Amino acid sequence: MTLTRRQFMRVAAVSAATVSLGLQLGCDDDSESVKFAVLSDVHLYDAKLGTTGSAFEAYIATDPKLLVESEAILTSAVEQIKNSSAQFVLMAGDMTKDGELVCHELMVSYLAELKAAGKDVYVVPGNHDILNPAAYSYSGDTETHVANVTPDEFESIYWDYGYGAALSRDPNSLSYVAEPVPGYWLLAMDSCIYENNTAGNLITAGEFSDATMDWLKARLAEAKEKGKTVLGLVHHALTEHFNGQATLFPGFVINDWQSVSQTLAQEGLRFVFSGHFHATDATDRSWTDPEALLHDIETGSLASYPCPWRHVRIGDGLMRVTTSRVTTVDYDNGAQTFQEYALDYAQTGLVNMFTSMFLGSPYDMTQAQAEEYASLFSDAMLAHYAGDEKPDEETLQTIQALLDSPDQMDNGLGQFLSTLWTDLVPTDNVLLVAMD
Repeated sequence: MTLTRRQFMRVAAVSAATVSLGLQLGCDDDSESVKFAVLSDVHLYDAKLGTTGSAFEAYIATDPKLLVESEAILTSAVEQIKNSSAQFVLMAGDMTKDGELVCHELMVSYLAELKAAGKDVYVVPGNHDILNPAAYSYSGDTETHVANVTPDEFESIYWDYGYGAALSRDPNSLSYVAEPVPGYWLLAMDSCIYENNTAGNLITAGEFSDATMDWLKARLAEAKEKGKTVLGLVHHALTEHFNGQATLFPGFVINDWQSVSQTLAQEGLRFVFSGHFHATDATDRSWTDPEALLHDIETGSLASYPCPWRHVRIGDGLMRVTTSRVTTVDYDNGAQTFQEYALDYAQTGLVNMFTSMFLGSPYDMTQAQAEEYASLFSDAMLAHYAGDEKPDEETLQTIQALLDSPDQMDNGLGQFLSTLWTDLVPTDNVLLVAMD
């Protein structure tokens, strides 16, 4: 049986309470610490490109993000960050809906506000941002191509937001090294495969070429030689955030992730901030080599429930990561709070998307069956998005019944739900990580 709205809101409230605890923990500031904010998957959309009609609605149906509300959400987040103690801001890609030039230009206007407030910004591209064939405007039942951006144009647009401050540039990608504060190197890694995008085929997956891996390893060796602490920034996760993620959701963990994560960790990368899957999650990975330990800290999408951003403080030998949520926006939410509105929007979109999936091959479920399973899967995804997921007893019983079923399809669906509800260590919304 799926979670009722009241039950789910209780789960969300527990997660929100954890966020609140994190904000209190994050208030313990000192002048010696390094403080920064992390945003990901903003998917900013310029409403002038069209927000009504069957063409726009068809797009939203396949990917239920808060696109119409995205600028209002970003406005609120920017104000929160401007009023925070963050010294700089990291952005883990997917700045735009689909790489539209006008959306990049709109994004830069908000980044300029952060910079004017004394907070430098460092970006990496996401799979939506460059050479995207789905850059459209919408009118009625018609979608019309609009200008997207090339890699060179992306670098030019964001010159003041990372690229102009680069100490070193990878000649084979949009990766770079910067030093946001003395003693700390930012290893900004471009993991996207935008060169292979074609009409109707946006490449979701990410990878590092051999040449870029060589460059990354050389920069890590240089950082070690110079005594710099390295912070990684990348769009695609370098390790799975739940068991089997790379198999269940191909393209959402970097290609060859086992080798890539181990190699970079052995070369000295300990901390990486990622995005892409729209979840507030953190995962540790270690190897037999005692020096190899990787903390992959994923930030959820600002354009999807629960609309989070991270605050990170490094001091006293610890990294303290806390999570904020956008709770108020200049948008008509009706009688709901914005968080209720965002949850309802995501829940409705995911249920519709999963229902459509289960009605088709290879599932071929009845309408009633498809809706029941869609609710189960929607609840699991939303709990993972919120972080610190913990199923209630009724959900556990439902999953166990599926796992015990002699039906192969039910058993497989039960395994999927079980792994998605299993939260890998450490905690997600609030975490303390030793720097040494």
